[in-house]
Amino acid sequence: MRFTKPKDITFDELAVTSGVSTRTIKRYAAGGNVTTVNAEAISKALNNIRRSRRGNHRDKNVLIPETQKEFFFQISMFRHNLFWSSPIDKVRNIDGVISTYVKSPNLHDLHLLVRLFGSRRVLLIAKVVYQAVLEEFGIPKSKLPVLPEYQTVVRMVNYSMRTIQ
Repeated sequence: MRFTKPKDITFDELAVTSGVSTRTIKRYAAGGNVTTVNAEAISKALNNIRRSRRGNHRDKNVLIPETQKEFFFQISMFRHNLFWSSPIDKVRNIDGVISTYVKSPNLHDLHLLVRLFGSRRVLLIAKVVYQAVLEEFGIPKSKLPVLPEYQTVVRMVNYSMRTIQ
């Protein structure tokens, strides 16, 4: 679905166009209307949800594929707002959001990220983030598995995967 008119699109219009319920769309957007840029991001997410429900998606627990680089994030989705400098809901880089929440992990937010993007993607980004921390302090990368912060993230992601299935 492509939106070409530079206008706001109501949730009802998006629901009719995409064939998905208004309630589902409201989970991905804030306010009464949604801009065309946000509508396209929401539309992609809803298509991925539809595909995952039909079973055509490779991993039934992942809603957003690894190839997608940006996503419309609603700040209210997260328990801890780590985007204090930008209090608006907007399309953000997925890997940047994951790395931010991996640096300051909590179970609710990591569970949401695992549900949306999959455990493999979250753990891969966590590994990159914590390897950079080790490198910054001159510690060999081989010490990553015993790093307590990394172990915490791995335990939270594993717990999230068990509760999703």
